[in-house]
Amino acid sequence: IPDNNCCSHAFINSVLLANSIKQGNSYLINAKKDIINKVIKILKNFYPNISMNIVDDFLIVEDENLELEKEAQKLTASRKNASSELEKALLAELASLGFKKCRFEWSFNAVEPTPCGADEFDILFSANSGERVLPLRKIASSGERSRLFLAIKNVLARVDDIPIVIFDEIDANIGGETANKVGAALQDLGKYRQVI
Repeated sequence: IPDNNCCSHAFINSVLLANSIKQGNSYLINAKKDIINKVIKILKNFYPNISMNIVDDFLIVEDENLELEKEAQKLTASRKNASSELEKALLAELASLGFKKCRFEWSFNAVEPTPCGADEFDILFSANSGERVLPLRKIASSGERSRLFLAIKNVLARVDDIPIVIFDEIDANIGGETANKVGAALQDLGKYRQVI
């Protein structure tokens, strides 16, 4: 029978191994749960007098973490499905706002699960054909960002509940037909929101 120190190290190493198995699919989540359950069983066999409060608390927290991982996976899948539809609608809207050959993509990056999900995303954008897409926050002018925001608001106008929308330099560096289209889009958005 190992001593307390040896068993504690085995327990810690097993938990660390289990925690190193990141979310991704249900097989890995179940494998993580199996590892933890086996370690708990070993602890109970070697130390029948071990405080079950500690073990039970650990199991409760671990079950909550596993549930969080499963829900975060569902949210990620839902976001990815919705992003492709949103991307198509935004490209059509952006074309009407003067970005005829722009490219727009979502970039998803996995992060530790939280109640808000297990991913972060970047909007990748290129205003002109032939240019590679880069994070919007790094390359777009304030006018381009405003028009992109206008496109997003027009696509989402009937499903969100933000009452006031403020655009900065929405008309910067545009004129002629593009300015007319931006004006028409603002007028349309003004049917549902207060536009400043």
